[in-house]
This record gives sequence, structure tokens and C-alpha cells, in this order.
Amino acid sequence: PKRSASITGQVVRARGTVSAVLSLAGKREDVDFAAGFPAPRVTLPGYRTLDLSAAYRLPFAHGAATQLRLKVENLLDTDYEGIAGFPAPGRIIRIGTTVQLGG
Repeated sequence: PKRSASITGQVVRARGTVSAVLSLAGKREDVDFAAGFPAPRVTLPGYRTLDLSAAYRLPFAHGAATQLRLKVENLLDTDYEGIAGFPAPGRIIRIGTTVQLGG
């Protein structure tokens, strides 16, 4: 796209962090190869997505740094195509943990 932007914010506390990223993409030209030959030019509409992530350090980690993590991509479940003919995935939720042993 000719115009795009992202805005990032983060809150950091003693036991964890919360982050958000708002991404904006303007309309853009592409080629639709699925439409046959010769492939026509198409204009894809602009879109916006919101991603959130959080990490929380567990207090009972006896010498190990243990964090619970959550990440939500495309929180608003926006329908869009970054490339003509390839729809972006909807909302994705990831939950996990990290453990750091030793120093």
C-alpha cells in the first residue's frame, strides 16, 4: 500500500506486561492470478488489525523464572486479503509458558 501505519503501546509492571499493536494498511494494487490469463489488476481495500499480548511472571517459581503468555492476533477478526486470492487468517489465540532455569 502507498500508506500504512502502526501504533504500539505497552504497559510494564513488576510481574508482567501487556502490549497492543494497531496496524493500518491503505488500499493497494495487486494482480489476481486466479482470474485467468492475462491476470487482471485489482485494487484491494484497506484494513486494520489489532494484536494484543500479555505476559505474567508466576510468583511460585522456586528459582526458575516462569511466565504465562497470551497472544491474540487479529483480535477484531477482520476479514482482509494482504495478497489477492489469499484471505488472511481470522483471530488467532496462542497461550504458552516460558521457563528459564539457572542464572
